[in-house]
Amino acid sequence: MDALEKALVDQGMTADEAFVQLKKLAEAKKAAEEGQDVRSSNLRKMVDEIVDAQINVRAKAATKIEAPPEDLTTTVPPQLTADMWLAVKIAGKHPSQMSAKALAKAYSDQRGLEYDERVIQKALDSTDTSVLVPAVLQRQLYMDIEKEAPMMANFRVLDMPNNPWEMPYQASSLTIYGVDEATTDTATAVAGSDLSFDKITFNAKKLGARVFWSTELDEDSLIAILPVIREDLVRITRNGWERAFLMGDETTANTNINVEGTAPTTTAGAKDYWLQCDGVVHSSLITHTGQSLDISAVMGDTKFNLLRAKLGKYGVNPNDLAAVMPRELWYDMLVIANVLTPDKYGPNATILTGELAKYFGIPLIVSDGLQLTDTTGRIDDTPGDNTKKSMVFINRPYGVIIGRRGDMRIAMQEVIDTDQTKAVVYSRYDIQFPFWGALAYGYNIT
Repeated sequence: MDALEKALVDQGMTADEAFVQLKKLAEAKKAAEEGQDVRSSNLRKMVDEIVDAQINVRAKAATKIEAPPEDLTTTVPPQLTADMWLAVKIAGKHPSQMSAKALAKAYSDQRGLEYDERVIQKALDSTDTSVLVPAVLQRQLYMDIEKEAPMMANFRVLDMPNNPWEMPYQASSLTIYGVDEATTDTATAVAGSDLSFDKITFNAKKLGARVFWSTELDEDSLIAILPVIREDLVRITRNGWERAFLMGDETTANTNINVEGTAPTTTAGAKDYWLQCDGVVHSSLITHTGQSLDISAVMGDTKFNLLRAKLGKYGVNPNDLAAVMPRELWYDMLVIANVLTPDKYGPNATILTGELAKYFGIPLIVSDGLQLTDTTGRIDDTPGDNTKKSMVFINRPYGVIIGRRGDMRIAMQEVIDTDQTKAVVYSRYDIQFPFWGALAYGYNIT
């Protein structure tokens, strides 16, 4: 077994899998040397340039790319996955000599994948001792989070090309006029309209978490620990951003809507996560107070449409709207008379289906981001005072845009002093409201 094959086996491949990978590489190199077509001109060029690089591969995965060091002969190279090792071998260069874009192309060609510049992403700014998770896993984490998070799944999520990012939009409509027939060459032209534009600024903030576990837990557990940790990372990230998007409040005083009566925690590295952005509720309850309504009753037909009326022109088309609510309110709405029985709601009656997907044609979205509040629509610092429910109306085309800056960044590291492994995860988002009139918040629902 040669050094390359041994490195692949050390990283988790079976001997047969390593042999197949090396055989494919050898066949590609031979084909290129003989002038045969090799999957793509890009791959053929890289195979032609293969050098017999002696790179000391360490055991765990990374996709980290660094600037070329001055002395390649004495620099310890970045850690690589088995797949990335083969990509580097195909490219024929030390990985620190390659750009992320070039390495992504090599990886894509070697794996037979469609090229995407973001296949290779720097997962975390850290020391060479970090073990970074491949970008493929990062993308899977993002898909899991955004698929399962109601706000991300139902509203626009845009990739931010930089941070902060200013997105222009047309702020007002043009004006149309009545025009008389032109009977001379000096007839008056139709009046002109000035284009009016504005911009919204996205400033992505970060949420993160860190976890430790012992080697004994890995060795002695009846189940694999890493999938459990992964699921929990998805869950806490999803719930954190969901709460921030809906009830986020950057206020650091004791008037913050998430902990009214007590100042939130602002300790560096341990801030309350909902301090990272102003959310939907803050926009309608604090910034634009006319967009909130004290329901002071159970939710029913009349109150539902009174709150909807707060949207004005943005509330006319039910297909454009979403009603976001906590699960407690959704359970209450299951037994509203107009949807409960077949004589009122036909075969979709909740007594038959146990489901309620729409009300007045408006999709209902259940989200844990909306918490029980006090009578003012805020979360009191006395938990016993938070017994009221709430609801948010959002016009989906005009009300909300979520900005995402980069991929999720996740890293693992062995801590040899304590015989542990630690994992850190970070993600960056922001939420903005192009037209605040497209939002409405109803609170104090009994």
